[in-house]
Amino acid sequence: MMDLAKSHIMQVSTLPRTGNSEIDTAYNYGMIVGYWHCLAVIDAMSEYTPVQAEPVADFSETNDNPNP
Repeated sequence: MMDLAKSHIMQVSTLPRTGNSEIDTAYNYGMIVGYWHCLAVIDAMSEYTPVQAEPVADFSETNDNPNP
């Protein structure tokens, strides 16, 4: 799905070779940069993080806490 999103911007972000004002070019560039930034954020949020083990409250005499 991310590959589809990454290839989509290449298809819709091109401007005609002639007849573009500087504002059109700047707007198009901003849209592309914003799109890539959004994809980078989504990609970073999708990184796998291992499941953390829940601490066990067993009230034993041993304590692994280095700060008494």
